[in-house]
Formats: sequence, C-alpha cells, structure tokens
Amino acid sequence: MDYRKTVNLPQTEFAQRAGLAQSEPPRLARWLAEDLYGQGLARRADAPRYVLHDGPPYSNGNIHMGHALNKILKDIVTRYRDLRGCYAPYRPGWDNHGLPIEYAVTREFEEQGKQLDPLALRHACREYAQRWIDTQREQFKRLGVRGDWDKPYLTMAHEFEADILHAFAELAKAGYIYRGERIVQWAPTLQTALADAEIEYREKAIALREDIDYRVMRVGDRHYMMADYLAETLAGKFGWTGAETVKVLPGSAFAGVVTQHPLYERPSPIVYADYVTLEDGTGCVHTAPGHGKDDFETGRKNGLKAYCPVDGRGCFTPEVGDRLAGRFVFKANDEVCAMLAEAGALLAKESFAHQYPHDWRAHQPIIFRATTQWFMNIDHEVEGSTHRRRAVAATDTVDWHPAEGHDRIRPMIENRPDWCLSRQRAWGVGIPAFYCDCGHTVLDQASLDSVVAVVREQGSDAWFELAPEALLPADYVCPACGAAPATFTKETDVLDVWFDSGSTHQACYAKDELPVDLYFEGSDQHRGWFNSSLMVSVGLDGRAPYRAVVTHGFVLDQEGKAMSKSLGNVVAPSQIVDEFGADVLRLWVASVDFYQDMRMGKEVIARVTDTYRNLRNSLRFLLGNLHDFDPATDCLPIPELSGLDRYVLHRLERLKQAVATAYEEFAFHRVVTAMQAFAIEVSATYLDVAKDELYCGLPWGKARRGLQTVLYALCSELTRMLAPVLAFTADEVWEHLPGAHAASVHLEDWPAAVPERLDDSLAADFEALLAVRNQVKAAQETFNADKSKAERVNPLEMAITITADANNAAVLARWAGEIRALFVVSSVEVVPGDEVGVVCARAAGQRCARSWRVFPDADFGNIAGHETLSDRDALVVEALAERGLLPG
Repeated sequence: MDYRKTVNLPQTEFAQRAGLAQSEPPRLARWLAEDLYGQGLARRADAPRYVLHDGPPYSNGNIHMGHALNKILKDIVTRYRDLRGCYAPYRPGWDNHGLPIEYAVTREFEEQGKQLDPLALRHACREYAQRWIDTQREQFKRLGVRGDWDKPYLTMAHEFEADILHAFAELAKAGYIYRGERIVQWAPTLQTALADAEIEYREKAIALREDIDYRVMRVGDRHYMMADYLAETLAGKFGWTGAETVKVLPGSAFAGVVTQHPLYERPSPIVYADYVTLEDGTGCVHTAPGHGKDDFETGRKNGLKAYCPVDGRGCFTPEVGDRLAGRFVFKANDEVCAMLAEAGALLAKESFAHQYPHDWRAHQPIIFRATTQWFMNIDHEVEGSTHRRRAVAATDTVDWHPAEGHDRIRPMIENRPDWCLSRQRAWGVGIPAFYCDCGHTVLDQASLDSVVAVVREQGSDAWFELAPEALLPADYVCPACGAAPATFTKETDVLDVWFDSGSTHQACYAKDELPVDLYFEGSDQHRGWFNSSLMVSVGLDGRAPYRAVVTHGFVLDQEGKAMSKSLGNVVAPSQIVDEFGADVLRLWVASVDFYQDMRMGKEVIARVTDTYRNLRNSLRFLLGNLHDFDPATDCLPIPELSGLDRYVLHRLERLKQAVATAYEEFAFHRVVTAMQAFAIEVSATYLDVAKDELYCGLPWGKARRGLQTVLYALCSELTRMLAPVLAFTADEVWEHLPGAHAASVHLEDWPAAVPERLDDSLAADFEALLAVRNQVKAAQETFNADKSKAERVNPLEMAITITADANNAAVLARWAGEIRALFVVSSVEVVPGDEVGVVCARAAGQRCARSWRVFPDADFGNIAGHETLSDRDALVVEALAERGLLPG
C-alpha cells in the first residue's frame, strides 16, 4: 500500500497565489451588486452611531497616493467600528467650487481661443467637476473603500449650496459678518484674494529692519537718522568718512514728527510698531498701510489711510506717475531704485533671502493689498466672551491624535486674523448681498432667507442669472431709503471654498447628530478644514463639530523626497493596485506610522508584499486543515483541550485585546505588527507541533479535533481582526471557512471575548517550555552542524535528553505527556541538573513509513499487514479502511 496517500494533508481551494489584481475586481463588483454596504448598515440600524465625517477631496485630477492613504485609513476606521457593533456610515464627499477648477477650465478654453461669460464658465466648471467626481469615485471604490457612493455629498449640489448659504446667513444674522477694507493676500495672476491655506512659501529677495534708540549723523551738509546700534556698521556700508554724530535720541522723541516722501509730495509721519528690530536694515522700517497686514494694523492705530496704488493684476495705477504706471510691482523694483538714486535718497541697496508667499495654484508670488472684502469677525462678542475665546476653548474638548495636534491648532486660532470670506471669481456660491443706490448694503434676515430659498430650488446659478427683484420677497424695499429692488446691484464675489467645506457638517447632519465622532485628514488641515469647520461650528452651535481629530503625514518617495512629476518619482495608487492588488496597498497604509511622513517605492512595496504573503499562507494553512471539520459538531470544550491548545487560545485572547486597543487608538501599524508576529509565532511553534497529529492522527480522534478546534478559532478570529485592513482577502478566506456564518466577513461581528481562555499560570508554564524548545532547536542545529547531508538526522528521528534545574524540571514534569510533541522529536528524557541543557542523539527504534517518526520497537509492526508502520499509524489506516476512506 502507498501509505503516502493515507496521510491527511491540507485541502483547500483558497489559492496560494493571491492574484489580487485579477480576483479583487469581480469580488468588488459582487459587493456593489449585492449592496453589501447597505446590508451592513441595515443590520446595525438600532446600534450606537459612530460617524466619521469625510473631508472632501477636490474634484480635479486622478487620485494620488495621499488620497489613497486618506481614504483607506478612514475605511479601516469605519469597518472596525462596524465590526464592533456600531452603525458606522461613510458618506463620501467632494469639494467642487473654487479657483483650481475655474483656473483649469479657463485655460482649456483659452487654448481653444475661447472666452466664456461668467454663466457659461460656471456651467463648464460644473461639468468639469462632475467628470472628475465620476473618475475619482471609481478609483476610490477600487481601493475597497466602503461607503454610500451613489449618494455622496457635493458642495455644488443645489441643496448643499443652499445649506452653505444658510450657514453664512445665520452667521450674518448673528453679527459675525462685515464688509470692510483690510490687507489681504492677493494673487495677481489669479486676480483674487487667497486664504492662508492657499498660500505656499518660496524664496524671494527683499530688504529692511531696525530699532529704538536713534543717532542723528551729519555727513557733509546732510543729516541722517538711523538706529544707534547699527550706525557704525551702516556708515561703513555707505562709505562715509568724517561722519559726525550730532545727537542720540530715544525713539519716543520722534512722536508727531512728519517726514517728506522722497519721491512724491506727500507727508510720511513717524509711528511706532513692535516689528522694528536691530537685526539688520537701518532701524527705520518703511511702512505701507495698503500693502501689508502688520503695516495695515499700524496704519489703523495711527489713523493712516490704506493707500494702495495697485490694481487687481498687481500693476501700479496712474497715480504713481508715468514711470511706474502699468508696471507689475515685482518688475518695478529696479525702476524705483533708479528714481530714489536720482533723488539722492538711495545710499545703498542689498538683497536678503527669506520665505515669501506664493499662491498654490499658479505658483507665483502674491502681494499684500488693501481691498474691500467680506469678513467673518473672529473677535465678535458673544455672551460675555468672544468667538475667538470660545473657539480656543472648544479645542480643549476635542481628542487630538497625535496630542500635538491641539498644540498646533490652538495658536493658529489665538493669532488668526478675521476670515476673508470673499473671492473675486465666478465659480462658487455667490455672496447674497445687494447694494442700493443710496449706499446701503442689503444683508438682513428677509433678504438672506429669500436668497437661500431660491438657491435651494434652483442652485447657486440663480444668483448670477436672476435680477434682484426675482431673488427678494415681492414686497421688499431698501431698509434705508425704501427703494425697490430694481435699483439694487448684486455682489459679484463668491464665498471662499473653505467656507464651503467648513460648512459641510452643517449640511450633512442635523443639530442633534453633532458633533460627529471623527475628522481624519492630513496634518495641513489644522489651518485648513479643521480650522474653518471649527469657526463655523462654534459660531453657529457654540461647540466644535468633532469629538476627535486624527491627522496623518504626507507620502514621500523612497528617498524621502516629495513626489513630483518633474522629478519622475510619483507612485500612483493605480500602479500598485494594477500590479499587486488593493489589499497590498491597504496593508502598506495600515503598516506605517501615519502620524509621520511615509515613504513609498518598490522596496517598500516588496517588504509589504512579503508580509502579505506570510499572512495569506498562515490563513491558507489553517483553512487547509479544516477541510473535514464542522464547528457545530466537532468543536471540543476548553477543558478537553491539550495544554498547548489552551495556551494558544490564551495567546489568541490576549492578541484580540491588544489588536482592539490598537484599533481604538488608531495605531493600525500596531495591529499589523502584532498579528504578523502572532502568525509567525503560531506557524513556528503550534503549527509545527500540530502537523504530526493533523496529518497522521486519527482524523476524527479527540487529539486532532482539539487541534482543529483551535485552528478554527484562529482562522475565524484572525480573519475578522484583519478584515478592516485586508478587506478583499479576509472576505475570500471567509468564503472557505467551514460552518454556518454570514455570507461575508463584512457582515460579521468582532470576535467576542472568551474570558475562560485566559490562564496566566498555564501561559507561564508554556512560555518556560517554549524557552526550553528554543534550546532544543539550537542543540539540534549544533548536532547536525558538522555532518554531511546524508549523515544529518531529522529532528523527528532524534532522542533528546534535557538537563533541567528544579523549576524547569517541575514544569517539564507537569507537561510530560506533551513535551515530546512540543519539541517535535521521537523521545524525551529529563534528568536533574543545575541549569537547562540539551543533548541530542539518534533515536532508537524504527522509522514509520507513514509518519516518519521513530517509534520504540515495542510500538512498531504489531498490526498485521502493516509491518512498516508504527502501531499508532497502523490503527489509523485500519480505521480509515473500516469507513471506506482508503484511496483506491
């Protein structure tokens, strides 16, 4: 008889080679066709809610690795919460309005030689945004991200636009909104004001700096004033010889002094500002109230007009004279210097390098310009406090991950200026203000409510299409002069898109559903979405819109450089998914410490692929040895299991606790690390020990059923623990798991706690035994080290003698019936000694032709017809024959 065919080897249709790139799409199609997401929510309809509010990506361009990271992280959170019994919906959203789309659409038409009117441009922007929504939606779905993809929230949807306007209207009614002249960050290329989050900093050459005590010096027939501390250095720079100090005066002595502008017939009064320093320059800082935030505040304190002879294109206006009129400000520097030199007012010039803000879209330097804009008053007085103080206090109620997030956003709020809400663009939600010929600005409850109602029905295009009388109540008149709306003009500016996204929580949830449980975005959103959402929520509801905020870093290339098309180092999510599968990308996301910036490249993916392969092979081994197991009838109770079986269940229970804690703390890399280590440990010890009984023991015998009881628990529980990360693979495993269970792992529950598995005393014994096992393995390697391949002895054919101290001897004695199998040898003898030591030898007896173990002569060849088998194996073969299970 060919006894090899009687060995009960693993059997499973769960493939060894994953082929994820090919197997995932049809599985995803089935999930969508069966509405697996809807089924999951339906079963949790009455469960506690856990709501993660999606920070809307911008609907332009294919998704990049940062998008994939963000969406997969969110998916892990909601899948875990669903497993834990929560109603955990995920409604994806998109940010649709704003400059990037308008800029891209405008360029497209300019390249075709076309110029669109504002309404036509808006329609083209809407179509452009929708195209990319549809593209990105499919890309996100391919990553295995569960959610309500058929009903996302879109900031350009009519209802949503009305909700954005409603939030603005309620803030306006409460006194937060005003129109005024302020210094704003202005993009000349784009001809619009910019938000802080739309600014990036680059190197730019400029000059100046100064201080408090001043020296008056005479050089020839002219007098000069400069910081006393800098005077000697400056005299050298200017090439002065024979300069005479006239006097040194405190800065306070110059109060009320008015100087003459060096180029124009205008006075320049001396004022005081705390940004004057002695680091460089002259100690006398040029202050232009119309061209800088600090300068503007200084001018306001001293009653100076915000003079700004610069147009929206960043060019000087005619009031500065013919030599500069029409010149772009940054290209007029040399001409200004020439004019100063001609006037005898330029002693020297130097260049200094410092960070200068650029707009994030056209990547061109911005300017600081005094313009009339709409603002939200951050210091608006509310109930004996201010909005700023209330917002700062609200941050203290939020659970920040990492905790440093609180330290980051708090000073941003403490020091932020009033929020400039207006943008000089076409694509956005129009600011619902009217201007009467009498000079009155119409922005009251009746007008606001009427515009909101019209936009809710017709969309924000109505603001640009309809006349004022069609937007206002039939009997509405100017509150100041009683004029009819026919005399009104409409505001042409649109709302800042950060107000759009900052209002999404107001549009997506009822008041009693706020705050939501979680916001989860990149760390740059402290000054972006987290900030704008907080401003709106505190203004409208007096609280933060979120209970917890988690931030992640940015994806870099393998060398730690930012990904850039120009550098050719961009790794697109589609590349990884198309070659390795979405689960490999998901595993990478879960493996990294995402609080920091993360690296991505071929070597990184190779390591992740190895981890995935190890996890998959471990699960495949478990499934393969459960092919003849029915958990309903074959499971053994814990007391009937072996000590090693119970120890593995104890370890599984501890793992379950550690993994749950890691998920709760958003430490997904700890989930992966713990499960990978456990899989390696189980494979190296338990599965190694179990093979002899699994393959060669009586298939329905108690020992084998005990092992299968543990293997089933491992497979069932590990799969569910991995499901939030390996969404596709876990579902595939679940299909092959024996027994009655939900059709998908994503319709299951987190594995329940089984306290009776925990046995610390048992665990201490087996940890000691496993330490001895390591010494056994080392001794076996030494025993075979100097032997040729033919002379080496298989561990199964070894007899070992263990010398043990009293403590270890007691443990070995307690588990004497299991240590031969635990050490995977043919026989074990324990003798007393001072410390643990192991001696290996070839075992006496005969080698079984079926199990390859060496058995004592007394236990060999006693079953007729099976002389080459141990009695154990022969009896198994006979039992198989009785049941007609021998191979033909």
